[in-house]
Amino acid sequence: MPLRQTVCKKKFSRRAFTLIEMLLVASLLSVTGLAVYHAIANGLRVWEYSRRYSSEEDVAIFFEKISSDLHNVYAYSLIPFEGKANQIFIPTIVTMPADKKAMDPDQMVEQIGAVEYFLQKGKKTIYRRQRNYSQALALKKFFDGRALAAPVENLRFTYFVIEGDEIKPRKIVSKRIPVSVQVDVDFTEVGGNIRHLKRIINIPMGRI
Repeated sequence: MPLRQTVCKKKFSRRAFTLIEMLLVASLLSVTGLAVYHAIANGLRVWEYSRRYSSEEDVAIFFEKISSDLHNVYAYSLIPFEGKANQIFIPTIVTMPADKKAMDPDQMVEQIGAVEYFLQKGKKTIYRRQRNYSQALALKKFFDGRALAAPVENLRFTYFVIEGDEIKPRKIVSKRIPVSVQVDVDFTEVGGNIRHLKRIINIPMGRI
């Protein structure tokens, strides 16, 4: 009796996505992607806006600090006023930690001393460094500088001094207190634009 070969055919159930389902998924992905894009774009705009005004605020703080120091300039031959085109050394009132022998050594006190402002071009940053009275007299090294403004491309000082009956501008002064100082700052905004700000600061001691 011949053997019968039985062939079993299995039926596989296959279910594909319909066109409507594909269109629905594509629409959802598009809406989600658009929402994410807008969120990122708004975040970048806010970040750029804050960075732009942060740079301008840094320069404003620098102007306020140097204005205060120049208004408090005092005349003392052992700590002379020295001004260069991009650096300035000011004998002025500084706030420093109290002497270690004081009753409260952690207290901050005002005393006569000296302050220096300069631009470190490698870092594009304006720094302020200060000495107390004894350090200024001994020409000891400044304390570590405090960064005030960045990114700054250029910092220029112009000094106005009395000569005869006239007030004349000078790029450098030595052991002489000017009547005013013009400070020019070029700093970089977000996007690479260079902005220029200028302030003329009067020095009361310079007219005495």
